[in-house]
This record gives sequence, C-alpha cells and structure tokens, in this order.
Amino acid sequence: MTWGGEVATGTFLYLTIAPYGTFHLLWTLSQRFKGLLGSKSDAPSVLLWPCASIHTFGMHYPIDIAFADASGTVLLSKKSMFPNHLVSSKGSLFVLERPASPDAWPQELEQLSITFGKDV
Repeated sequence: MTWGGEVATGTFLYLTIAPYGTFHLLWTLSQRFKGLLGSKSDAPSVLLWPCASIHTFGMHYPIDIAFADASGTVLLSKKSMFPNHLVSSKGSLFVLERPASPDAWPQELEQLSITFGKDV
C-alpha cells in the first residue's frame, strides 16, 4: 500500500477496507478536526489521514476507532469509545472511525486491505 500524491492531493474520496466497508477520506485539517463531530449515530465511516490522535469531546454517541501505520497494520483498536475522551497511537498514519456498531472491526496487529476509489 502506498500513500502517494493521489491521497495527498485528495484525488481519492473513498477507500474500501475489506471486510469493514467504505470509508470517506478526511484529509484536510478542518475535516480531520471535525471527524464525526456533529454527526448522527448513522453517520458514514471515515478515515482521517494523516492522524495519530483523536478526541470525542462534544460527541453524542460512542464510536469505534482503529489506528494504523503506513503499512496498514492496526496499532490500536477500540470499540464503543464514549464521548469526552482523548486517545493517540504513536506511529499511526491514519485512523478509522465509525459510530459504534456490533459489526466486525479491525483488531490490533491486523493487516488492512485498502482499495482507493473516487466513488462509493
């Protein structure tokens, strides 16, 4: 997996991470700062890039998170993280977020399979 110019320029808007679904790429500073803040519990999954730290201050529902490094290896994974927390993961390049769900979620040390795309 490479994180080259296509991602840096925002060419790709969506990424598919099998078997976890499609994630909307948030790559600008303002997009990453907001993340899922202000959304409802049926919000789409997002990938914040680059990102090694997130917060849930102001959130109204719990979220699932997974931090991964440049090779796509999951370094930290948490399910149902409640509002008003701060978490970081040294060495992370990106983080996955979604409203908390009983569905499958990446586990620590799992190697993610990512497909880039412009459309869902």
